[in-house]
Amino acid sequence: GEFDVARFKHVVRVMITAQDILIDRSKYPTKKIAEVAKNFRPLGLGYGNLGAYLMSSGIPYDSDAGRDTAAAITAV
Repeated sequence: GEFDVARFKHVVRVMITAQDILIDRSKYPTKKIAEVAKNFRPLGLGYGNLGAYLMSSGIPYDSDAGRDTAAAITAV
């Protein structure tokens, strides 16, 4: 039925924390790559399941409603 914003925010926080931990615990091929990764923290979750979410919600992907939904989720 509805998008659970509180749950979404919680899951995003958990996943970003996990990615942040991985950066610290990872081994890198060079010291320079390790330095850049640790200094700039290139973290992100992307939109891998946006299409699946829209489809399961009955929202056409290439529609105003689909774009509005994607914009609303991005704004969170």
